[in-house]
Amino acid sequence: MTAPHRMLEYVRETPQALEKTLRCQTAVEAIAARAAQRGIQRLIVVGSGSSYTAALIAEPSLTYHGRLPTQVLEPVELAFLAPRLVDSRTMVVAVSRTGSSGHVIQALIDAKERGALAVGMTGNPDSALARHAEFPLFTQEGPEEAFPTTKSVMTCAGLLIRLGLALARKDDTEAVATLGELEAFPAKLSIALPGLEHEVQSAIPWIMAHDQAAVAGTLSNFGAAMEGAMKIQEAAGLPACGYSTDGLLHGAVGTLDARWLVIVLATHNDRDATGDLLRVVRALGAHTMSIVEPDLGSRLDDEPTLDLGFRIDTFIAGLASLTPLHLLSYYLAVARNIDPDSPLGTKTVLRAIRPPVKERADSL
Repeated sequence: MTAPHRMLEYVRETPQALEKTLRCQTAVEAIAARAAQRGIQRLIVVGSGSSYTAALIAEPSLTYHGRLPTQVLEPVELAFLAPRLVDSRTMVVAVSRTGSSGHVIQALIDAKERGALAVGMTGNPDSALARHAEFPLFTQEGPEEAFPTTKSVMTCAGLLIRLGLALARKDDTEAVATLGELEAFPAKLSIALPGLEHEVQSAIPWIMAHDQAAVAGTLSNFGAAMEGAMKIQEAAGLPACGYSTDGLLHGAVGTLDARWLVIVLATHNDRDATGDLLRVVRALGAHTMSIVEPDLGSRLDDEPTLDLGFRIDTFIAGLASLTPLHLLSYYLAVARNIDPDSPLGTKTVLRAIRPPVKERADSL
């Protein structure tokens, strides 16, 4: 069936895009070998917007399996911190789907000048980011012309996780198990996607009754929560914010009331913290919705629940949460009479986020 908008078409293409992107063994192993050769001791991932949230999804795996102290930064942060963080023992991975984000490209150039191992991750092999990278890594999502990116978020996050697993010790049996889960994930998502889409469509009338949304998750689901909140606001125009599960429980939860919808991304590993959050949210009169692994929704005794349909490794749980959040953003936009491919203010935003790289960048 032909999708009525490109955004929905791209969401439906996500499993295939990720499966193609994960055929990257040679590239990631080459980077891992160079990192070992150079004695890399720190990893910094830099990106903006959804490239940043994709990196947040991958950060737990990069830290745990990759065994390197890992920081996810925006370009302006890295520019400020670089004098003490970036040197010849640092690997900087700059992420930009188009490869044309001026600030991200400049961050990579500056890192190279400080002696860092410079990796550029992009979906555009002909881009400036690819040219300036010592090691380019290419995602395989193909064209994505809708302003709210979806399948490229999945491919960037998945490729970063794959890089972290390549950096793992050879005897890391947990990393081997996670790699198996990651490689099996696109097929699982492809099977589950039609059911998830139907569940999201069914929930939209209820979601429409709310004026604001919060999305919360733990570990890789924290990055997915930040991405989901961004897409709900970006595509559907509904004010939304992302939190860690504990961050919402111990921070902004007191401001919630019946106008709020709180979407929690839950796994069996964080169900206790999630249950605590849900009880407080409901006591304050706000409404809740959960995206969960099988058999978990009944334990949380939640309001509308989206069951993923399969269990998932904790370190890649954020990947599983992306598609239902993207579908929710899409169908909410349509229900609010917003064109999800080109939301209000798109041209203004694009002019602001794609500034030219400094002149000296073209001479390097």
